[in-house]
Amino acid sequence: MELPNELNVTDAVEETLPIIPKDDDKYVIVHFEGGLGKHVAGTAILEGVAKKYPDRKIILVCGYPEVFLWNPYCHRVYGLGNTPYFYYDYIKDKDSIILKAEPYSNTHHIHQRQHLIESWFEVFGLDYDGEVPKLYTPYRMAELVLQKYANRGKPIMVIHTNGGPYNSDNNYEVNQLVSWSRDMPTPVIENIVNHFHKDYHIIQICKSKDNVIKGVEAIVNPQYNLELFSVLRVSEKRILIDSCLQHAAAAFNLPSTVLWNGTSPKVFGYDIHNNITPKRDYMEGFKNIKAYLHDFELWGDPVQCPYDTNDLYDIKKIIETT
Repeated sequence: MELPNELNVTDAVEETLPIIPKDDDKYVIVHFEGGLGKHVAGTAILEGVAKKYPDRKIILVCGYPEVFLWNPYCHRVYGLGNTPYFYYDYIKDKDSIILKAEPYSNTHHIHQRQHLIESWFEVFGLDYDGEVPKLYTPYRMAELVLQKYANRGKPIMVIHTNGGPYNSDNNYEVNQLVSWSRDMPTPVIENIVNHFHKDYHIIQICKSKDNVIKGVEAIVNPQYNLELFSVLRVSEKRILIDSCLQHAAAAFNLPSTVLWNGTSPKVFGYDIHNNITPKRDYMEGFKNIKAYLHDFELWGDPVQCPYDTNDLYDIKKIIETT
């Protein structure tokens, strides 16, 4: 079959192609880095973004996408380093706003003048109105956790004793089993277990079998983060550290006791919790030569420790106020 003289091949091909509508969607692209607890705190940021940009779809790129999969403010979520065709889908010739800034570098955060979330709102140019974290978990996940941890014979108490990310060898970064600036001191854990074990089934969340205290059910190995968070929802009491679970407890509106070794509840904590700080001042003559923009490293560099960590807290106060 010959084409008419007035019709060239290009015209014929174009007539057979479907009409692709122009992408009129408007986007705001949000970029998060950092640890799991920071990501849970970041759920509050998405609410602020949605309030400022109600006509835009929120596209999130972050390190822990599962935290946001059911978040109603998030249109799409991508893992860091897993963003195929992202530039062409959301940047090139698109109406998009980019929010990529580090709240830890905010002046007010470094001076510990305000909460991390408020600093985050500030660096993103958002209006802070007391937004707090919120977690959304699918019904089936909550159901599975309930089935898994039900029928223990006693009410459940959760104690989170050791935080931080997992390595392939199931130890902390820099191979530390304990971070003095974050983790619960052993004397505190032992006293909590001794006091509450008769009336509560205690679930200890830690990072290594070497951290497990006798007489508890331990969660040591990595698991789905939303499953880990959901364990809080089957507990009656919670004693936590400054790590992901204290953020998650706040997001679920579950008041907990939180111990603060080397960080401040003013910056990272929530008023819903019973926040307990060390009872002692720094040891005489202590000088932190390694401090730069922050006083202590979260990984607990031993040379920075200003306390006798065996006598860090008033254990009676922890027990009485939990």
